[in-house]
Amino acid sequence: MRLRRLEQNTATEVYDQGELIVARNIHQAPLNKKRLWMVIIGIFGVSWLTIYLMQKGTIETKGTLTIPVVEISTPANAELIGVFGIEGDPVTIQDTLIIIRENTTITLTRPDSIAASQKELLLKEAAIGVSLARKELNRKERLFELDLIVGQDVENARAEYELAVARLQKQRAELVEKETRTARPIESPIKIIRAPATGMIGQVFKTKGEVVRAGEIIMTLLDTQHPWIETKVEEEYLDRLFIGQTTTIKPIIPNSIEYYGHVTGIGAVVNVVSEMNQNGQIVEERGVVVKILTQLSNLESFKPGSSMKIKFHRR
Repeated sequence: MRLRRLEQNTATEVYDQGELIVARNIHQAPLNKKRLWMVIIGIFGVSWLTIYLMQKGTIETKGTLTIPVVEISTPANAELIGVFGIEGDPVTIQDTLIIIRENTTITLTRPDSIAASQKELLLKEAAIGVSLARKELNRKERLFELDLIVGQDVENARAEYELAVARLQKQRAELVEKETRTARPIESPIKIIRAPATGMIGQVFKTKGEVVRAGEIIMTLLDTQHPWIETKVEEEYLDRLFIGQTTTIKPIIPNSIEYYGHVTGIGAVVNVVSEMNQNGQIVEERGVVVKILTQLSNLESFKPGSSMKIKFHRR
């Protein structure tokens, strides 16, 4: 049946279909497109606002890398029998670093006599110790030639061998001496100084054969297991800092990767530093020192004092 248009306005067309009146919205499709664009613009606006607010609350600073330095010294006046390692060598906790023979003497009262069988037993035990230490050193040297172990393992085995030889020599000297009840000075024992932490050797100040005083520093050890970053945060951002705050750390070197850290210390006072800017004007910088602990997987690539970019995350 043919429809007869009754009326038309800007929004609808009305037709007469017998007894029925049919109305059609002629702008329905354009209105749906308009609503879709409004939704897209709204989502984009909310996303942009969210990113803006997050960036506005982010603190970005520069800091410097600090690696704890452990000073290795002797407990008494001593002669250095062995000093192992050079600057930059990796060290594992309890590795042998230094062997010393103390120069002090003590007074010891010995019994009248020692049975011949006991003398022979003591001497035999010392000789066996030397033999076993030598075999272990030979084994470690072969493994090192096959690239199955690192050089530090060989150095440790050599130190144990030298210690066993020194014990044997001392045992022989004591057994040939005339036994007496009177007090007499004897040489102090040989001691091994081991690495107190895992890291790498920083500086070596003394060499084998030197005589040192008690407390004199022989070498330094960099504790690479506990590095931290020190930075300064401006006073206006103090309300955004808190202990345990997560940070992103990126070294200022080409092609570097990002690391994570967390705030472990916030300065108790605001430091004021006066500096001259490029225009020759004196400006004041007010801020607090913040300490950040981190773990750098390739720490050997960095040096103490290396610059780092730091970004503090919000709660």
